[in-house]
Amino acid sequence: MYLHLLQKPEHKIAFMKLARHLAGADGFVASNERSYLHAFMDELGLLEEPETSCDAPADIESWLRGIQDEPVKRVFLAELMLLVLADGNMGEHERRIIGEVKRVFGFSDEVFERFLDWANRMDRLRTEGVKLILDPER
Repeated sequence: MYLHLLQKPEHKIAFMKLARHLAGADGFVASNERSYLHAFMDELGLLEEPETSCDAPADIESWLRGIQDEPVKRVFLAELMLLVLADGNMGEHERRIIGEVKRVFGFSDEVFERFLDWANRMDRLRTEGVKLILDPER
């Protein structure tokens, strides 16, 4: 949705590493999450996924440490929030990773909650759209 705003290759790669890590945080990648990952790759113009074998919080911090541009940070948070909610809920492992992103980027609780609220509303709108497509009379 907003990934076209990421122009630097290192931002694109860091985002995909984090997105893959986040999608698999609960032990499997749900089909909705897989769809998001493929859409992310397309929007970023990446042909293959970056290596994502590291999963310690220190690795997350190293992936994000060099990102200083505030709009880039907000793009990361918005897109990751949508990914987290793709399978219907935010599990404990996903919550920990998103919390690490919040900490590293220095987002306030208020800003974080605004993004989470926005992502929840977007998820409801997506569900509403599917219902309209399936049965507009309902």
